[in-house]
Amino acid sequence: MTLNGIDNKNDTKIIYFLLTHSGSLLGEMIKKFTKVPYSHVSIGFQPDLNSVYSFGRKYVSNPLIGTFVKEELDGKFFEKFPNTKYSLYAMEITNLEFEKLKIGLKWFEGNRKNFKYNFLGLFTAFFGTEWERRDRYFCSQFVATLLELAEIGIFDKHPSVVKPQDFTELETTKFISAGKIKGFDKSEITEKIVDMFENKDIKKD
Repeated sequence: MTLNGIDNKNDTKIIYFLLTHSGSLLGEMIKKFTKVPYSHVSIGFQPDLNSVYSFGRKYVSNPLIGTFVKEELDGKFFEKFPNTKYSLYAMEITNLEFEKLKIGLKWFEGNRKNFKYNFLGLFTAFFGTEWERRDRYFCSQFVATLLELAEIGIFDKHPSVVKPQDFTELETTKFISAGKIKGFDKSEITEKIVDMFENKDIKKD
């Protein structure tokens, strides 16, 4: 396993799925339709989650303009929504898959000016209708697409119908912690992740 860039004999790395619900208007609408606790998902590559990636607001003050975003737990969005709830999951992948993910992420970063948020896709996803729109993504569609680009086949359905909750129901992910972003303890979470992945008998919650 690799944590914080340090390799060991297992020759794998850990990636992170951060599910959140901020209580924003859009988040409440999604939650009302889906009937699940979390309305947003991001992907991270370090246990301290200094930065995670998703599709969301380009400007904190304007929920109607969305794009590819780099989210920071101590950034302006979570300052605006300090009671944001989270649930963190982790998954072990190969080094090759990890490198492919980073290549895909760089592609999204390099083309961010072309992207828009796939608002309409939220509704078609709810009904299980596949609809791929050029350069438009919602959060879980983006994460699922990034995984697909890296040839990490954890879903048996199209990225356009993947929902945030789906990441909690995978056999390949492990539950790490839940609570409020405001109380997120980076050192405690990192220590817990190390303990969990060293013990191969630990099961997903």
